[in-house]
Amino acid sequence: PNPFNPSTSISYDIAKTGQIDLAIYDLNGRLIKTLKNGEAKRGYYNVIWDAKDDKGVGVSTGIYFIKLTSLSFIQTHKILYLK
Repeated sequence: PNPFNPSTSISYDIAKTGQIDLAIYDLNGRLIKTLKNGEAKRGYYNVIWDAKDDKGVGVSTGIYFIKLTSLSFIQTHKILYLK
C-alpha cells in the first residue's frame, strides 16, 4: 500500500536473467537501503521493506523512491512513509 506503515511489499518482475539493483532512495537521491543487488533469474519477486536503512535505523516520515535497475531497464516508483 501507498502510503505505508510499518512496512511495504515491493513486487517486481524480471524478464531476463541478469544483474539487478533494487534500492530505496530519499528525496535528495541518497541511498537509504539496498534490497537486492546481484543476479536474479527470470521471474516474479516480492520483497518487504521495513522502513529501515542499511544500518537498521528507522527512517523519517516522508517520500522515498524505489529504483529497480538492470542492464536494459530502469524503473522508479514513489512511495510515502507515514510514521
